[in-house]
Amino acid sequence: MKAIAQNEIFALITDLNAFADSAEALISTTQTDYDKDKALLLNRHSSALAQLDNSYKANCAAVQGKCKKTIADARRILDEITRLDGKLAKVDKYYVKTKKKREELLSDKTSENYDDATDYFAALEEIKKSFDILFKKYSEDILPGLINGLNYLFSSQRKKDYEELIVLKNTVTVFVEEIEEMLPVLADENLTALKEEYFTQRGGIVERQKNELASFENDHLATLDRVAEKICTDLDNILPDAFVEYLCEMIANYGSSLHKVNATDVIQDDVLNMCYVYYPVDYFVQSPIVASIIKDKCSKLFTEGAIRFPLMMSTADAPVWMVANDHSNNLTVQAFMHSIMFGMLSSCPVEKLTYTIIDPENRGNSISPFFDAKKKLPELFGEKIYISKDEITSQIGRLNEKIEDILQNRLGNQHETIFDYAKEVTDYNLNVELVALYDFPKGFDDRTLSELRNILRNGSKCGIYTIISYLPDPDSTQSREYQQSLQSIVELSTYIKQNGDGFVVRGLPLLYYAMPDKVEFSKFFSKYMLIFEGIKNRGIAFSPLIRRLIETKDSIELDSRITQLCDLMENYEKTYAQVPDVNAVFPELVTLGSVLYPADIFSDSIGYQRIVDRFGVGRRAENDSPSLIELPLTFDLRNSFNLFLNCPESSSQNMLAFTHHVIWSFLSFMPVTKVDICVFDSEQRGNSIIPFLDFRKRSPETFDQKIYTSQEAMYARLQKINAQIDEFIQDKLGNRYRDILDYNRNTPNRTEPVTLMVLYDFPSGMDGRSIDLLTSILRNGNKCGVFTIICYNPNITYSRYESIDERLEKLCKYCATIDYKDGHYSLLPYNLQINTPQMLNSMAADSFITEYIEKSDIIKKQGLSFRDIISKELFSFDSSKSLKIPVGVGDGDSIVSITIGEGSSHHGLIAGATGSGKSTLLHTLIMSSMLHYSPEQLHLYLMDFKSGTEFKVYESVKLPHIQLLALDAMQEFGESILENLVTEMERRGSLFKSVGQTSLKGYVQATGKALPRILVIMDEFQILFNDSTNRKVAMNCAELTKRIVTEGRAFGIHLLMATQSTKVISDLTLSRGTIEQMRIRIGLKCGEDDARYLFSDQNDAKALAMMKGPIGTAVMNLDYTEQPNIGFRAAYCDDATQKEYLDLISKTYADMPATLQTFEGSRTTELLDYFRSENIGITAELPVKIHMGTLIKVAPPFTISIDKKKKHNLLICGSNERMANTISNNYMISALLNRNSTVYCIDGDKLVGDDDSADFYHSLSQCSSQFKISQDRSDIIMFINEIYQSYQTWKKQNSDDTIFVVIKNLQFLDIVKSMLKGDMIDESEFVDPANDAQETIDPLAAFNAIANFSANKASDENMSVGEKLIRLVEDGSGFGIYFVVTSLEYQTVRESMYFGENVLAKFPERIIFSLNANDAENLVENVSVAGLRDNTVYFTDGVKNTFQMKPFITPSVNELKKLFD
Repeated sequence: MKAIAQNEIFALITDLNAFADSAEALISTTQTDYDKDKALLLNRHSSALAQLDNSYKANCAAVQGKCKKTIADARRILDEITRLDGKLAKVDKYYVKTKKKREELLSDKTSENYDDATDYFAALEEIKKSFDILFKKYSEDILPGLINGLNYLFSSQRKKDYEELIVLKNTVTVFVEEIEEMLPVLADENLTALKEEYFTQRGGIVERQKNELASFENDHLATLDRVAEKICTDLDNILPDAFVEYLCEMIANYGSSLHKVNATDVIQDDVLNMCYVYYPVDYFVQSPIVASIIKDKCSKLFTEGAIRFPLMMSTADAPVWMVANDHSNNLTVQAFMHSIMFGMLSSCPVEKLTYTIIDPENRGNSISPFFDAKKKLPELFGEKIYISKDEITSQIGRLNEKIEDILQNRLGNQHETIFDYAKEVTDYNLNVELVALYDFPKGFDDRTLSELRNILRNGSKCGIYTIISYLPDPDSTQSREYQQSLQSIVELSTYIKQNGDGFVVRGLPLLYYAMPDKVEFSKFFSKYMLIFEGIKNRGIAFSPLIRRLIETKDSIELDSRITQLCDLMENYEKTYAQVPDVNAVFPELVTLGSVLYPADIFSDSIGYQRIVDRFGVGRRAENDSPSLIELPLTFDLRNSFNLFLNCPESSSQNMLAFTHHVIWSFLSFMPVTKVDICVFDSEQRGNSIIPFLDFRKRSPETFDQKIYTSQEAMYARLQKINAQIDEFIQDKLGNRYRDILDYNRNTPNRTEPVTLMVLYDFPSGMDGRSIDLLTSILRNGNKCGVFTIICYNPNITYSRYESIDERLEKLCKYCATIDYKDGHYSLLPYNLQINTPQMLNSMAADSFITEYIEKSDIIKKQGLSFRDIISKELFSFDSSKSLKIPVGVGDGDSIVSITIGEGSSHHGLIAGATGSGKSTLLHTLIMSSMLHYSPEQLHLYLMDFKSGTEFKVYESVKLPHIQLLALDAMQEFGESILENLVTEMERRGSLFKSVGQTSLKGYVQATGKALPRILVIMDEFQILFNDSTNRKVAMNCAELTKRIVTEGRAFGIHLLMATQSTKVISDLTLSRGTIEQMRIRIGLKCGEDDARYLFSDQNDAKALAMMKGPIGTAVMNLDYTEQPNIGFRAAYCDDATQKEYLDLISKTYADMPATLQTFEGSRTTELLDYFRSENIGITAELPVKIHMGTLIKVAPPFTISIDKKKKHNLLICGSNERMANTISNNYMISALLNRNSTVYCIDGDKLVGDDDSADFYHSLSQCSSQFKISQDRSDIIMFINEIYQSYQTWKKQNSDDTIFVVIKNLQFLDIVKSMLKGDMIDESEFVDPANDAQETIDPLAAFNAIANFSANKASDENMSVGEKLIRLVEDGSGFGIYFVVTSLEYQTVRESMYFGENVLAKFPERIIFSLNANDAENLVENVSVAGLRDNTVYFTDGVKNTFQMKPFITPSVNELKKLFD
């Protein structure tokens, strides 16, 4: 049933008051509506006619206005022509002359264009145009000159123009006269037509309005008929019989539940409190007949001459009740307020109500009947009773904050009240708050009154209800604003006036249920408090197990509860003092004995008699009902359990035995090795646990290694326990587990032990610091598995400077108190008797200890391995839908799998610092994926970009899963892999399209053919996207990755990228959008920044807490934007296990072809090995092939095809002499393998006496007669002249022959540097005349050469050797002559090849290495050689391609001979 809103009751009463004259009121209303509607109709008719009249008047005015304007415009033009005529007459004698001659002749002539004009308005426009043309001509062309004194030649055209002006003047004059006569007549005709149209329209409107009015009158007659019918049924509509029955049932339900503790979790009928208003029928209803009808209708609600209507304060409708004190009897007002407080206490489920009492005048005495309840259960009354102005302000502010939080974060626009929200969000802890304001408005100012308004408006929907005891003060001197605020609060409330000993609301008497007397309330509250403690689980007095006996509403469920309790007691008898099994798990409940409850506590249960029959004890006579109920005394590991034992000298031995009993209980119920008994025994020095001393000696770890007896040792241990609690809360529980039981049940292979701390003779050995630490342990330790027993000895002196009482009160707040009186243990403050079993004898204790230690040894040898996560059915997983790769163990020791290909989880980031277990995880991921999926289902691309060889183990055996293995991978290689993946993606796209599918899953389902998913695993991926190495490559890699990440999911291509830290990612070329698409995130021992980057601000703190642990502890989120974090520990695949499984995979798929491509960054290929593999030898085929080296990508080795289309001049620059020699020597070897090639080698080392390459040159000379090496500068000049001669010959006749000029070590070749700069070279300085008999020496040759240098530069006969060299460099490529220049320093290149003739521009092909950043940038843009490996160089073709390569290793002298042989 649902409560009836208070306004509905008052509305009902209002309806009844109006019922007597309802007929008249209804008729009156009908008549009023009729008059109103008719007036509106007539007004609308009048408006329509007025609108027509206004339109008619406006049209007439427009006709008249246009007529007047036309006449005015014509007159203006005539005036303008007249003025122009006057000006011309003054300044132009020819005009005067013409005018005199022609004026008489043209006096009657007008323009023919306007003679027959019928449209005066159009004619006027044409006249305007004609006038404008003449006016412009005269005013701008002729007249200014005339005015300035210039005489224009008189011409026939000028004469004609003047005549036109005269004719136009005549025309306008006639036009003005005509329209002045005709336009008024035409206007009158137009007005007459408008008038006729107006009267026609008006007649039609009047006729329609007449019909509409007649229809309206007919409708009114029909309405009167309906009103007559309605009067006959009004009473039934006001008070349906069903509604009267409903009210009676609501009243009966509330009355039956009042004075009873609500042990359920619901509010009956949603009613929080109920009062009644009395409606005296005869007083309000004058007609006896109507009064009789009402009484008969409400006979079940009628009593003492009035109808009793309930006023309900409900969860959906709880108006503020303001009780205005008339100063006659304040106790009457307080009694009413108490009745509401008690009514809500009875209606609300136990623990779901809090009082907020504001009592500034009586300082708390206004709730004197609740004093004992407040003392026993202070939580029920919040923090305190608020009396000062500051306290009131603070509480009003708190309530507003609470309301704001609920409105914004709970209700929003989806829920009407907090109760609606709680029904949907079942785990929400809904708590009702009753705010009772006594002697209002004392203690309030303008601000708090304003804030109170918000509470009254919105509080009820947030579960905050308000009742007000109001003291009106008509003589108040408060400000106007204060009075207005107070008045608004009165208006927001249901105003109840005190009337002596009674109350009146809205003129009706108000009655209420009085609060029970002191004795009855004490009984009620004792039961309430016991159930409250049980719900809060703050002790062991009333566990949820026992509470459910009262709450249960179903007899079948009750039988189940009774059976459960019986089994629990029986199991306790069997289990106590028995060592648990090796495989035992943590129990939910630990039984400590039994407790005796008064039987009447269960009197409200539907199965009270069955409870009494089964558990009843303590009958006074044979036929009497049992007065006590004996049930098990248990504590729940999920809730609090701390004991405070009163241990005076008189009962110290009994209390000592009780602590021993608790210790045996822990050892009997907790798993073996999972209990740590921590004993503090400052007075007895260990003698307090004599039965356990041998146990402690044989198993010290069970007893915390020692017994703490000194003050320092006790303080230090308390510190460590507090640190243990902090660590457990932060690192173990986090936001995943509620308490130690939850944690241990979900991680059985990683369970944490519980600690039982027993402090004997407390406070001996304690100071203030220690007690503060102990208080913290009591407050926070239980959820972390730290339970405490305090044995308080009142005879111990604590401190002469400080009282122990206040500290004891704080400690007891977190403990259940146990006393020993009258021969039994009692649970305080309820005085419930506790029964415990007999203590163990020495023989049973020894047997227990021996068995416990044996089982401890067995448990310590148990462990976990990689095999535990591997499915029994190997290679059986299907990848068509997704990949699910087991990688470790998570909560509850469940197998945790990385799921790839579901939802938005297609690509991922992995981050883990050094030593975090990242490599372990990657190996586990790789091994697990190959063991669960066949090669037909999964292909792996493994790339390791760091300098190690993490994945090298996978090269040792044949593994068809692995398509690519990159060890020590390099940036450009990664680029090529990404390109290949995009190509594969496009190939798969075409494949899918051919069968009408768009995804891998659809393709497999449509064709029945397996198509493997591709999983790309990159370690240290940041190297791939670092633009400081090669920006172009890095940017391309980013774009390729973006495409794979956004499109690859449909084609079964997935990326997992790992790094040690995410801090570098922001500096990479990867876009933020690409990273955000990588929804799978895994972190291992990350810092705060890494965690925030991986898991976002919402999950970072939780992730950090979950990561703490041994190596391999990780946090995974399969979609970091939506899903929660998953904690797990990566399984470890040791070397032996890895080898075993790798051999198994290899053996299983021995017959399957393997297409593994392996790349190792540090590995360099021998030139001769490459020649052998490709069967390369001496040839005459063209074009000439220069074999340079292997590319840093999945592609054939790099070869330059020498053709005449491109300028294949190559510059090699870098400080690494070995690398420069390797490249240039390999170049020459490749060239000499072609019979069409001749190599001229000019080596600067020769000029400086360095002969390291002599053996190589000698061997090359022996192998090929086409190799020529210069020995000195004269040879250089001879070579150039000889090459130039070939150049001239080939210019005249094409040749297949090719010449390669290899200039090595330019830095030492002064003569070549001078030539390249364009300096003049005197050949006679370097060429011995004796060696050239045919050449005669001309002493003036040098001077002539200089003199004729510019004039004859293009003449071949007069060119110097330097000019020839430059010409060859510039044009030689087109005729088969190519240059290779090497320099160990950029400065030489800059000085000799850039300045002067800028020969450098003729070397588009360049290789660089071992240069500083600026020098490298000057030669090849957008690359950095700083990170290049020793075996790697950059090559550019000068057009579009720039890439890294690893030059081949040059063969030795002996190998060279074998090659050419």
